[in-house]
Amino acid sequence: MQTSQLLRRWVALCLLTFFLTINFVAIAPAKKSPNPTLAETPLIQAPIQLDGRILFHVAAAASSGESTKLLAPVQMRVESYEKKLNQIIRTGFNPQTLEIVAQDRGEQTIIIARDGKQLKEQKIAVITEMDARIHGLSLPDFVSELTTDIRLGLLQAQQRRQPTYLIRQSLVSGGIALLCFLITLFIAYFQKRLQNKFVRRCEKIEALPAQESLKNFNNESEIPANKQEQIGNLTEQKLSLEQKQNLNRLQRGILHIVQILIWLVALTIVSGFFPWTTWLNLWLITKWELVGTLLGIYLAIRVSTVLIDRLFKTWLDRLSLTPTPSQRRALRLVTFSRVLQGLIVYILGAIGIILALDHLDIPIAPLLAGAGIIGFAISFGSQNLIRDIINGSLILLEDQYAIGDFIDVGSASGLVEEMNLRITQLRGLNGRLSTIPNSNITTVHNVSKDWARIEFTFEISYNADLTKALSVISETAETMQKDPEWQEKIVDPVNLLGVNDLDHHGVQILMWIKTKPLQHWSVGREFRRRLKLAFDAENIAFGIPRQSLSWENYPPIFDGQK
Repeated sequence: MQTSQLLRRWVALCLLTFFLTINFVAIAPAKKSPNPTLAETPLIQAPIQLDGRILFHVAAAASSGESTKLLAPVQMRVESYEKKLNQIIRTGFNPQTLEIVAQDRGEQTIIIARDGKQLKEQKIAVITEMDARIHGLSLPDFVSELTTDIRLGLLQAQQRRQPTYLIRQSLVSGGIALLCFLITLFIAYFQKRLQNKFVRRCEKIEALPAQESLKNFNNESEIPANKQEQIGNLTEQKLSLEQKQNLNRLQRGILHIVQILIWLVALTIVSGFFPWTTWLNLWLITKWELVGTLLGIYLAIRVSTVLIDRLFKTWLDRLSLTPTPSQRRALRLVTFSRVLQGLIVYILGAIGIILALDHLDIPIAPLLAGAGIIGFAISFGSQNLIRDIINGSLILLEDQYAIGDFIDVGSASGLVEEMNLRITQLRGLNGRLSTIPNSNITTVHNVSKDWARIEFTFEISYNADLTKALSVISETAETMQKDPEWQEKIVDPVNLLGVNDLDHHGVQILMWIKTKPLQHWSVGREFRRRLKLAFDAENIAFGIPRQSLSWENYPPIFDGQK
């Protein structure tokens, strides 16, 4: 059990890492500028960064051709300018005398860094009119602001590399890591307690008696009358434990999410302390929406499972308070609960995948179109599966049968042990388990829905007193109906229809007894026993088949002569 939990946890972490990695690799280095202040010529722009911090943007004209080919010049400028800025940091400079100056070259302006000592005149960038336009400024104004921003960025980058700064940030990072570790230990303590409770409940579920098979019964009439009630009680016990397990999974899932968030927040904060990991800090900040989506979908699945459990548990509690609670209705609610939980998981999972792809800037429309085409092609090979699901949905909606019912579908018969949208499993006589696709179920004979009826047809001898026989049958039925042991099993008064037929067996009498579901077999066996004893007490003989034989043109066997 613990191994499966660890496996699911590692799978979730691997999926999270997978999405984050794809998103990181798929980051576009440049994009089209949406700035409304641009002129009619479309531009593309890319940022110039130092230690992960954006200093300014450079631009280039975009043509009507393939835009990906035009990203190369802009990207070459970005790589060149960032390389020169990093070279200045490695070379070092005097922060007191550092100057960032601009040399006007007509439509272009060259940005130069110098300090008069260590740093000679170092060319940083060439600024054009298009660079100024994407910032909504004229070239002189943009250059004036740019020199100040570059000088401030170089000073901050140098300050972040000083030993004193690095030692202080390392101590702060160590404190944050220690705090996260202590919180993780505190959370792990509660996770361990919840895990122990989960394991104990799993042992209780496994310790519950399995649904008694029908291997010891030779025909339907020998099936125990309380079989459906036994299955119902067992199913409700398992449902109660499973509801607690789902709540336990939700609680442990919340603790897992808290652990993940704590370490992600700590990583985001600590990565911003050092110049070499600032890029990671900025990247993590942009990925919180994706992380929130994935964790939110996971949490939504867990919460929906618990809410569905609570909803159906409330219905079951209300059902038990009714004057005539229906065991079968409770079993049907259990079936609906399981099917609905599975459906919600698939729907939320699909929504999570779509949202994750959207955050990864992967076009969803082509994927959906491709999935539609593939689904259309697969549908030809999975028509039976689709029919199974459709027929399974109709079976549930129309309440044709539920778990615990005794049904006959033609090819098999038995108690419904398990059912979903695709298959139905029947436990038949001799313990045989039949798995039937729902598409193959065309006619259902439900023996245990709402009520059952026994149709008695028996013959009495022609020599018997018919009026007395009818009176004995009626009195026997009334006595049995008033018996406390059988009173609750018989729904309506016994309906004695009377003489139904006359044949060579005798006088055929027809009678109906209406009982609760699956009680008609036991009631029938008891009534036959009582009726036999009553007939014996009143000397009423049952009908015996008679046959007359005659021989023509033969002398009589007994002629009265010796």
